[in-house]
Amino acid sequence: MIDIFGTSRNEVEAELQRRRERLGDVPISASLLGPNEMDLGGIRDTREAVAAVPGLNWTTDTGNERSNNITIRGIGANVIGGGVDPGVAMYIDDVFIGRMAGFGTDFVGLDRIEVLRGPQGSLYGKNAIGGAVKQHLAPPGMDNSAAARIDGGTYAYRRALAHANVAVIPDRLAARISVGALRQDGTVHDRSTGRDINDRDNWGTRLQMLARPNPDVEYQLNLDHAQDRATRTAIAGFDDALRYVTDATRPYDSHRDNSGITAKALWRTPGFDVASVTAVRHIGFGGEGSDFSGKDQWQWGQFDDHKQVSQEVRLSSNAAGDWRWQGGVFLYADDYHTRSYQELHSIAALFGKAYGYRETSVANERQWNAALFGEVEWTFVPTWRLTLGGRLSHENKWISYSHAPGATGAVLGVSQTVTTDRDYQNISPKMVLAHDLDPGVMAYVKVERGYKSGGFNDAFSKTSTLHFNPETAWNYEAGLKSTFLDDSVDLNLATYCTDWRHPQVQMANPTGTITGNSGSARILGGEAELAWRPAKGWEVSSGLGYMDARYLRYANHPTRDATGNRLPYSSRLTSVSAIQYQRFVTPWTKLFGRVEWQYRSSLYFDALNELRQPGYGIANLTVGAIGDGWRVDVWGKNLLDKAYRIGAADYGTALGGKVAGVGEPRMIGAGLSVEF
Repeated sequence: MIDIFGTSRNEVEAELQRRRERLGDVPISASLLGPNEMDLGGIRDTREAVAAVPGLNWTTDTGNERSNNITIRGIGANVIGGGVDPGVAMYIDDVFIGRMAGFGTDFVGLDRIEVLRGPQGSLYGKNAIGGAVKQHLAPPGMDNSAAARIDGGTYAYRRALAHANVAVIPDRLAARISVGALRQDGTVHDRSTGRDINDRDNWGTRLQMLARPNPDVEYQLNLDHAQDRATRTAIAGFDDALRYVTDATRPYDSHRDNSGITAKALWRTPGFDVASVTAVRHIGFGGEGSDFSGKDQWQWGQFDDHKQVSQEVRLSSNAAGDWRWQGGVFLYADDYHTRSYQELHSIAALFGKAYGYRETSVANERQWNAALFGEVEWTFVPTWRLTLGGRLSHENKWISYSHAPGATGAVLGVSQTVTTDRDYQNISPKMVLAHDLDPGVMAYVKVERGYKSGGFNDAFSKTSTLHFNPETAWNYEAGLKSTFLDDSVDLNLATYCTDWRHPQVQMANPTGTITGNSGSARILGGEAELAWRPAKGWEVSSGLGYMDARYLRYANHPTRDATGNRLPYSSRLTSVSAIQYQRFVTPWTKLFGRVEWQYRSSLYFDALNELRQPGYGIANLTVGAIGDGWRVDVWGKNLLDKAYRIGAADYGTALGGKVAGVGEPRMIGAGLSVEF
């Protein structure tokens, strides 16, 4: 079973900069959630992983998995929709994920999560203007083994995970199959139908093959499929959300299918390594339901189909010396079809229409991206390192869009059929200067540019000018990574200033609200992460993030000037603190426990700073025992039963007013793990 508390966290190896290095040697503000943190912290999905990292936020404006949004240091997708790219680059097993709906499924076969804060324009490029979140799979092992875990809890929570590893040819060929399923009853009561919604019904499977014909050559083939089937969306009135009640005459039922094939290869030579990642992925989403007023005012639906193909080839030096380098090429293409409709019911007369009047938007979108990237690190004296890097990219986006009105003329969007495309070119440079002050202590300064291309208004557009422009961010950062007191203390610090130019936002237009660009925003802040092992078996950890994120210019908001307001989803203060303990009670059995406190200060869900979530804290607890090949534990999430909003929007009085989604209530359960 897992050895819960190990050595210094800075000694753990990760692939933050596309090569395997000690966390303490990488000059970047980053966090790592490995098997210990995820297993003991009870982290089940991406949303819970984000909550465990300071400076990150996960939100949704409509409650469904299509509209999820990750922000890092206040930068993400301020406008959430099919035509707007995420503001944080997302990777699963080194494969770039182009749409937010393709990320955030339950974890099956996962090994660790790496979080990189701040723009990562050089090595990660596309959509990495806010940072990057990377999920790494546990690879097949050259042994015969198996493991399984089951959990049960309140709200009829049931979860099962299992994997089996087979050494087909010892030391040469191995296979691993992982499966998982999760079901949970609803946590929000719908007064209109009497149902409990916001339930879960998910399952997934993954098959991995690893071939190692000799020590210098490695091939992997991964196949995966995940499926969500649930009434997951539970938007309610802004205040009703905190009471876990809503009024949806037709609750929003949705489904999501996410599958892919990945082929990876690694060749090692005496001077450099060559890595190749080829992937094909498909994401399907569909959902429809009514408003949340209990008055049957309107109904809407969204249906997406997304296919993507990507290829990346990287070369990196592997010889010791004063020079290290890496570089490569990234190719990406996708085909995206989306259809959205809105149907007016009891409010139809307000628009001069009859009950059941419907308008539909349909968009077919294609894009391709090609990029060259690289960086060189020079140790010009034994304790000083200079890194220079950059990325040159070219991107094309194409759209064929149509908005079809009902028989009596459009009122929800401009009736039109438009076909157009745009090209984007970008250069994102990077410079890092690092200095080893002492063994185990490193200071650095860093400057890097992030970039996100423009896009199109692709649903209910209020303008014939569908296009909006790219956005950029320059990040200036200084940090310290340190391990001291006989490796019993890790302390990592970072401070930064990010200049965000032309963020993609909602803006005014003569015919209504559209996605466009504001002037600029500035984010000032810092992070501190501490891990202290005061005695054998004990670990005390705390992560703290602070930021002041504001619009410097945003005069073209649809309602009024938002200049000077705080950025959406940007708590000034986020923190995660935990105390962990383990102790052998017999030579083969040890007891363990972890208590955790997560805190987020107040945040706004909108640029006008009207939809506010006050600060809140979440308490989590895990206690249990580990033996030879088994583990049993009891866990509690949100033990104080704190109700808090995870997203909000203002649809206007006619369409239901201010609505919000709510986080999970108190959950208590138990789990059993076995290994063979």
